[in-house]
Amino acid sequence: MSLMKYMVFAVLIVTVLIIFYGCTLLSTPNLLYSSTTVKVEWQEKSMNCHGLTKWVITTSSRSRITSEMISILDTTQDWCLLIIGTYSKLWTVPMELNSSHLIYLYHTDLKALPYMLVNYTLLRPSNWKNIGYLFAIEKGAQIIYDMDESNIPLPINGVYLPVEGSKQQYESPQLSEQQLKGKLLWKPLSYFQGDHSFLAQFPTESCLPIVQQHVAVLKYAYSKAFGKAGHKKIVTPKGIFAPYSGATIHLYEALWSLFLPTTVKANIAAVWRSYVAQSLFYLIPDACLMFIYPASLTIDSDDDNYFSKESFKLVEMLKYFPMTFDRFEDALLNVYQNLVQKGFIHVIDYYYVSAWLYDLKQIGYTFPNLPDKSKLWTRNVQLCIMFNWGAAEHTIKMLLAYYMRFFNSILLIRDDKWPNTEYLVDFPNAVNAISVDTKNGWYQQKALLKCLQSGNKNTTSYLFIPDDMFINITMMSTLPTSNIWLNEPGVFNFNDLNTFAKDSWPWWKHPKGTHFQKKFISIVNALPLELKQSLSQNVGFPNRMHGHSIVDSVHIPQVFSGNLSNVLLYLIGKGNLFCEILIPLALDITAGPQNHSYFMECNLWSGDRTNLRSIRQCFETKHFIHPLKLSTGFGSDIWCMLMNEQMKRNYGA
Repeated sequence: MSLMKYMVFAVLIVTVLIIFYGCTLLSTPNLLYSSTTVKVEWQEKSMNCHGLTKWVITTSSRSRITSEMISILDTTQDWCLLIIGTYSKLWTVPMELNSSHLIYLYHTDLKALPYMLVNYTLLRPSNWKNIGYLFAIEKGAQIIYDMDESNIPLPINGVYLPVEGSKQQYESPQLSEQQLKGKLLWKPLSYFQGDHSFLAQFPTESCLPIVQQHVAVLKYAYSKAFGKAGHKKIVTPKGIFAPYSGATIHLYEALWSLFLPTTVKANIAAVWRSYVAQSLFYLIPDACLMFIYPASLTIDSDDDNYFSKESFKLVEMLKYFPMTFDRFEDALLNVYQNLVQKGFIHVIDYYYVSAWLYDLKQIGYTFPNLPDKSKLWTRNVQLCIMFNWGAAEHTIKMLLAYYMRFFNSILLIRDDKWPNTEYLVDFPNAVNAISVDTKNGWYQQKALLKCLQSGNKNTTSYLFIPDDMFINITMMSTLPTSNIWLNEPGVFNFNDLNTFAKDSWPWWKHPKGTHFQKKFISIVNALPLELKQSLSQNVGFPNRMHGHSIVDSVHIPQVFSGNLSNVLLYLIGKGNLFCEILIPLALDITAGPQNHSYFMECNLWSGDRTNLRSIRQCFETKHFIHPLKLSTGFGSDIWCMLMNEQMKRNYGA
């Protein structure tokens, strides 16, 4: 009897379920999707979202659509909602929703899509969303709002998901020295919530925000945050990395960056994706990253994941990453190759991103065009970097990572044996490191001589600089490459040298007490007739000579390199004469003022080397800033920030 009761009860339950789901099917035709339904109705459902260019993409582990998703469809008629379902049971949609703006795909349905990345779908569930991105782009998505279930979009001025879609002036925070010092990552949320953030008068930046992070605040903190200052939009300072994750709008120019790495924890994959993307933003003219606050609510926070030790290491690697590719997709692929080599991700992600790039091409996505590097004045210039002291490996990597984006060939010079150069294998063969024999002195002039001897058949000129200098490549582009570039020298009469030099110029007497004045007079008097004639023709010797010049940086055209090399060899053989005296003499013998162009120098030796405002002013008006010590956190961050700015100006030209 007891068994009969159970059987009757079971029959009743089954009957109720059949009636319930039968009614649901009848009342909501074409709105109930299971894995089987989607496959059967694929052709019909592929017409959903036809003509829509703005898409919201999310995954869902729930059996019904959430109220937040409903609000998006109700209030944003020009958005399509694509949901990648991870729930194993039937998924239902309320009747009142406009199903033509909704596409739901269960993860097994992704196998029906004709993408190479589909081959890896079942291996990595985190690839499901990557396939969803491809599907949306193929369907015509120009803008994608990437969200997750923990984020709830907020209306801004009554509009859900407003998009900043054009280049215009945006505010960019002027970070203080204390905020910037030694930092690789910037915390936008902490900045927004600081008391100063809405009171400061920000400078403006003209750019296109290709990624727009809707900054999420915890539900309990929203009223306080919004009531304090209202919505705020800023773009990140140049050269500074900032994390973004869920609730992010990607314009078409940034759709390539949506790929989520799959071999890291799911809660940090989107954050690491953001760092990879920012490492390539400089390649896109006028691109920038925007933060809109507050624009989203969240039930949790991933702040610890944003700023983990692993994240700092990742950004440090990306910040100093060499980039020498002609196609944008090759640059992205090479980033992932290096992430694998450095142990940040597994090799399988390299194959995934390769498939991702292949699929993007196949569905017609247009990658950003890289500029024609041949138009940069630096491309056939031999860059020679002289190290007065030993440099740390990360400093050299940083120098090379940035300079290789401008120069095809780089020579590193130091006055001692290089302790280790194995890390140079990360860089192309165009990088070479040599040591200069400093026996009996003459280091800088010997280093310059080695520089002039390092060119090849394509070399048009040589740029010789120290390692602790920021060179303004943008401003130098206005100087004629057919001229010798140097600091504007002082003029003196050789006949008056005995009385003139004693108190006028410190380089005549070396700080160690070696008296160069007499040696200089002796060397000049003993010059061969041919060199004296050149000196006379070029500068008007003996009544006129140049000697008051700082020669830390000098540019020598190829046409003068052979003659200058011979003169340097001769002068070096005559004894130890301080470089600031010998090199101006060699230049006078080689060419006259009619072949000179002069640097405008920002000299920080006697000033405040941490004054950010004055350094920025120098960047706008001077050819170089010296010194800017890359061994300090502040110096390296400023140097990188300025390099990022001039890369944008050159690559955006």
